[in-house]
Amino acid sequence: MSMIIQKPGKEAEMAQIDLHMHSYYSCDGQYSPEALVKMAAQRGFKAIALTDHNSVKGVPEFLAAGKKYGIQAIPGIEIDTVYRSREYHILGYHLDWDDPRLAQLTQAIDNAQVELIKTMVRTVNELGYAITYADVLRYTNQKSIPGFASIAKAVLADKPGLDMDCFKFMQHYLAPNTPADFLHKLPKAEEIIQLISELNGVPVLAHPGVYLDPNQIEAVQVLADLNNAGLKGIEAYSTYHKDADNHKFHQLGLDAGLLITAGSDFHGEFKPSVALGQNCATDYPVLQALNHYA
Repeated sequence: MSMIIQKPGKEAEMAQIDLHMHSYYSCDGQYSPEALVKMAAQRGFKAIALTDHNSVKGVPEFLAAGKKYGIQAIPGIEIDTVYRSREYHILGYHLDWDDPRLAQLTQAIDNAQVELIKTMVRTVNELGYAITYADVLRYTNQKSIPGFASIAKAVLADKPGLDMDCFKFMQHYLAPNTPADFLHKLPKAEEIIQLISELNGVPVLAHPGVYLDPNQIEAVQVLADLNNAGLKGIEAYSTYHKDADNHKFHQLGLDAGLLITAGSDFHGEFKPSVALGQNCATDYPVLQALNHYA
């Protein structure tokens, strides 16, 4: 099915949607799925998507809240993958979220994540932060497995004088020290794109500015390759991007034949500078294009 819209619809969707946010079913999310829907409804949003890390456990509550508050609640997920020896995140929208194949996949990623966190506890010990895995579990959301946010919370609780928040600690101390072999335990991006499509979903590349420079030819090549693998969209509008890069990724997406999406990547306290709906304003008819594939 092909539908590439290059001009805005009659009703421009100026920050009335947010297609990337996390609940406490993610290790770094703060709010319940219902709380996210309620906040969005109070702010006049007409559609949001729940995209927890490698999890759809919050989707039933999210969908019920959408009906309760009169807002379109789109089931989604953000899956960690590997592509060209780098970690890429693939968003899946409108997918058959209760399919056993998805449960099997997410369980495998969870298992790898837990082992990674145990390894990273030893790493931060070597960096001079005396925490234990039990400490990490105490700072883990009850609805999720432990993650980098859990480690960061444990360290900052033990070292309150550190001049950084959890997200900065993760960027400075955890991400750069992640073992290279962890990537080999993640599913390939192409396989996840195919699976999301098989589950009647819409696969979208999350925050491309994390991995790609829109001014380099590599961005064109990667989008072409992933498009050939079945990618349907690109999250051109993201809080990871500068405004100019939003527009560049928008055009790159259109040139590659991809639909355009927008998401704040809202987490709550883990990313205190990111608000619900932030950087999602665009006159591209995101919701119309996305729903066309559903």
